Amino acid sequence: MSRVSPSPTSRWLLALLAASILCACEAEPEGEEGPTPDVRVPAAASDRATKPEGTPWMVLTPRADNPQAVMDWIHRIGGYLQVAVVGADPPIQSTSDLVLFGELNPNLKFRDVDGDGNDDVVAEIPSLRTDPDQPGRDQILLFGSDALEGVQADVGLIVVDFEGRVVQASWTGERVLQPADPPPEFALEPLRVPDDNRPCDNGVDEDGDGWTDRDDPDCQPGARQLEQGFGNTACNDGRDNDGDGASDGSDPDCRSAILLSELPPCSNGIDDDGDGWIDGQDADCAGPDGQELGFSTDPCNDGQDNDGDGYIDRLDPQCSSPQDTE
Repeated sequence: MSRVSPSPTSRWLLALLAASILCACEAEPEGEEGPTPDVRVPAAASDRATKPEGTPWMVLTPRADNPQAVMDWIHRIGGYLQVAVVGADPPIQSTSDLVLFGELNPNLKFRDVDGDGNDDVVAEIPSLRTDPDQPGRDQILLFGSDALEGVQADVGLIVVDFEGRVVQASWTGERVLQPADPPPEFALEPLRVPDDNRPCDNGVDEDGDGWTDRDDPDCQPGARQLEQGFGNTACNDGRDNDGDGASDGSDPDCRSAILLSELPPCSNGIDDDGDGWIDGQDADCAGPDGQELGFSTDPCNDGQDNDGDGYIDRLDPQCSSPQDTE
């Protein structure tokens, strides 16, 4: 039987039909779209979007008296809600050493939160829950690598304004980081919508250390500007160091929070004001209040190198007393 060859026109129609069928097979079905990305978890951080393996080191429970009002206030000031790990000793060198899991953006960043010149670790929290059954109770789990074990740090919840200044915070207090089963839980102090005054200008001793506003070291330049917590000096450490029944700002011997001893400043064997003169040698101790604080107009106690020899006050060989001349 002889084979009939298709005409040129037939061959062209067959090729067109085959191409149409192939295109129809490769086309995506209408109505289907790719997965919607979670805007809180950038693709680069997707490996931290799931709970990490291992034992948690700490569980934080941030709270707010009125979560919606707090979030509205944060938005008004153009601010951010963050978890912060500050004052780490030794300092944290890499954010990969720390993993936070919970209602937060897992992108960790370095920023100097407490003004000590060292980078701290912060992570953004998108919001506080407004569910009436669980008002502001988002648990945040902190995990750490072996590199962080034994590091001493303070962990807390902070609100920063659009200039990056901390305007409110709630801290766990300094603690040694280490895994624990079960991990310690900290119910952080509730955040609140503040009044018009900042904590360092409202006339209230908010942390109960006896010092108010600008008299509190927490409010000094370079500090957290929060008036929360204690310091490292004897007159601001929360302890009755001299056993007289009073501590810090409540101790009559503590005329300033920067004093290094709760004993009377002019008899404690310490150069309380750092001018080089101790106790009875210091001209400040001859004054009516006898507090050994500050400089005087005496040439060897004025904080200046009067003779230009590179030495100041007590460090100058020519100064054997504050009244001497450099």
